Amino acid sequence: DQPGSHAARVVRSCAAVLCQFERRYDEGIALAASVLSEAERDGDVAEMAMCLKTIGRSQLALARDDQGLATLERGLALALGANENRLASQVFANLGAGCVDAFRLAQAETWLRKGIHFCTERDLHATRLWQTAWLAHALLEQSRWDEAAAAAHAVVAEPKATVIARIAGLVALGRLRARRGD
Repeated sequence: DQPGSHAARVVRSCAAVLCQFERRYDEGIALAASVLSEAERDGDVAEMAMCLKTIGRSQLALARDDQGLATLERGLALALGANENRLASQVFANLGAGCVDAFRLAQAETWLRKGIHFCTERDLHATRLWQTAWLAHALLEQSRWDEAAAAAHAVVAEPKATVIARIAGLVALGRLRARRGD
């Protein structure tokens, strides 16, 4: 495809996500920001929300918490407004997990519960279960051990859980058992 085409933009957006996963956050932000500019110019709301998700999560990873949350909230508003439910569920998940990572536990719980409710209403099981695993982590860090165990067990026991959700649930259970001396 031609540079500047929709397909080329999607490839660059995916490359930005890969940078984020590889912890090359500044590079991912720069790449996603360039894609965001093109998406804004062309009115591609879904791609705008995707870029904001990548940028916001990377900002959180760089301890730019307020900036990252604002970026993710902007992405969530765009995804919701465009009825991009799967993308919105991912942004909810990034808001919740990012707040857990930033140790903003009350905010994490709020975002995760909103996201879980959103996903439940739309049968988005994979993202719901991933958020439930992160909720277990948020509850664990608040010493709400029984609630954390229930959330983690709900994920681990669910046959529809993705591997990544199951791993996150098992990590929460492992940490809980270590704290309890089990």
